[in-house]
Amino acid sequence: MQSSNSKKEQDSTHAMGRGMLFGVWTMAVVLLSYGMYLWQEAKKHPNSMNANGTIEVVLEEGRNHHYYAYGKINAQDVLFFVDTGASNVSIPEKLAVKLGLKKGRPSLAITANGTVQVYSTQLSTLQIGNILLHDIQASINPGMQGEQILLGMSALKHVDFRREGGQLILRQ
Repeated sequence: MQSSNSKKEQDSTHAMGRGMLFGVWTMAVVLLSYGMYLWQEAKKHPNSMNANGTIEVVLEEGRNHHYYAYGKINAQDVLFFVDTGASNVSIPEKLAVKLGLKKGRPSLAITANGTVQVYSTQLSTLQIGNILLHDIQASINPGMQGEQILLGMSALKHVDFRREGGQLILRQ
């Protein structure tokens, strides 16, 4: 028969063991979640390399088979959504204001959401990885929400691009 003190010590040891097990599982979930976050973020950052005098940037396919990349417009950090179906680089108006872009002439653009009025603008520089483009035509779209910029053909026509497996390869 166990004494009262021995039973209390055993109960205390079991409670401490359960608490430690809970802590280990919690830490494992937190680390796994953080690892998944880092993996998703790494997909947005292009890998640049020089091969045979060319610059190549490899974008990893993201959710829903889309390609995203962090880059720069006029030396300011932005997030691009690659859209080969878009004629121009298209920038939400609120983000254009933050980037200090000036509205040019108005025109109409046909988008997935219908016809909208946009304003022309000129980007001094547009950069993804080590690919640097100059004097790129773009449009400011007052109807676009969020912070993503559509990377359309006004920029993509200056690079060769191809899709291989789950990667989009841009080459300058």
